[in-house]
Amino acid sequence: QRNLAKEIEVDAKKRGVKWITDRSLAYKLIGEWISSQGARNNAHIDQDSFAMLDLIGSGNFSDVYKAVTFIGSSAVICSVKVMKTQDPGAQFEFEREVELLSSLFHPNVVLVFGR
Repeated sequence: QRNLAKEIEVDAKKRGVKWITDRSLAYKLIGEWISSQGARNNAHIDQDSFAMLDLIGSGNFSDVYKAVTFIGSSAVICSVKVMKTQDPGAQFEFEREVELLSSLFHPNVVLVFGR
């Protein structure tokens, strides 16, 4: 996965992609993109929209990856939670968590969107 990260970085430089390192700017950019997609918790975001860089956490129900996504000509580092189970109870809890967290919009709270 480290090679993938390097390939993405090299490709981004070739294409003139601006890496967003300022958290407030990234938050604003993602918020605007989400608004353009409709309601945050209902927006379908294809997993292929993200390049998974590193596994940063793992639990009983999901894995969390450090990932990069491109919004226009900007690259934004984010985390992606991927469900590991098809258990209906776990899916229900996950959906509840997404619904609750996606209703919050504050720089000190992680921005949650998509399903």
